[in-house]
Amino acid sequence: MAMYTGTLEVEPNSFSLNIKEMVVRHGEISFDCHGKVYSDHSPWQFSGIAILQPEGHYKLDYTELMDETSYQTAVYLFKPKVDREECTIEGFWYERQKDHEPTVWRISGTLGPF
Repeated sequence: MAMYTGTLEVEPNSFSLNIKEMVVRHGEISFDCHGKVYSDHSPWQFSGIAILQPEGHYKLDYTELMDETSYQTAVYLFKPKVDREECTIEGFWYERQKDHEPTVWRISGTLGPF
């Protein structure tokens, strides 16, 4: 088990993504993150566990119902490079509101030890 913290880059750059704590275990990656949406400066937070998929990537699926509208979030993380000093990670953050086209952001960066 290894624990990391830091900031990931988001493309397109529409929100900040700060990893408060990310734990890498065999078969799963748990994370607690927060940030701000740049368009209206609203804060957000999210946490969950991405499970290793048979294809080799980690995936988290989450569906939330707010004001009778369904929101789907999926986070894909691809083979993190982990050692004692840092964790380099790449992936995608996917969001979809019912009856709307999905929005996808590329996420990447290097996190330091927690």
